[in-house]
Amino acid sequence: MRLVTIKAPSGQGKSVADIAFAAGASRVSIRQARQYTSDHTETDLDVVEIDFNT
Repeated sequence: MRLVTIKAPSGQGKSVADIAFAAGASRVSIRQARQYTSDHTETDLDVVEIDFNT
């Protein structure tokens, strides 16, 4: 298996999952994360983990 991780804007994880399944992914997990940067900004993200059979 190959694991691919994609960070998407909050609320867009399902769209990424749909594309992954259309491309042949066997499993997709979506979790929410908050990203902090050195200039003190915060961004909410969907982290999408996609399993592909190789």
